[in-house]
Amino acid sequence: MIKLKQDARKAGQQAREKIEIANQLQCTFLIELLIERPDAWNRLFRSDVLLRLVLPVLNPRRKIEKSLKKSIESGPKSGTGEKQALLDRLTSFLNVKLCKMRLSSMPLESPVNVEYASNLVVEIVDEAKWATSKDHTSCCSGGLVLVLRTLPSVTDTLSVTSPLADAVSEWSTKRTTRLEASLFNELIVHMPR
Repeated sequence: MIKLKQDARKAGQQAREKIEIANQLQCTFLIELLIERPDAWNRLFRSDVLLRLVLPVLNPRRKIEKSLKKSIESGPKSGTGEKQALLDRLTSFLNVKLCKMRLSSMPLESPVNVEYASNLVVEIVDEAKWATSKDHTSCCSGGLVLVLRTLPSVTDTLSVTSPLADAVSEWSTKRTTRLEASLFNELIVHMPR
């Protein structure tokens, strides 16, 4: 009897997870559609709103990647295809759509708050420390480039990059660090100064 209840509970959890992943796939698709459109719909997204999308997409991406690895290791289960599709869609959204879009076409309500941008850089670097793959590190790196590109002046950019200097120092001096060199690749290519 207990075994039947446990199996029913697991089946219910898997069904809820499958529905949630399907909903997340649809939402991601809708956001991509709105961002890509050249007409007035993309005016809904100001560059400061786009910055607020980075962490809410990075965190679930990491969790889905971890969940997908666990489900693959434990054996073939239903739902891994949907998780892989969502993971691919979030990776594409971050690396191709969000982090490489032309911000000059986006309206800016007011200059980006330097304190918010600095906190966002710290949180993205922390997210990169928890990365379990090069794809997630690449997404974090693209998010850092997006944050730095939205800042209006070089002095603001330099004031925000102090957590990056700390990250480079940690990466280069500590033997056991979770940061990877690939985190800095996009920064070097897109922000050479």
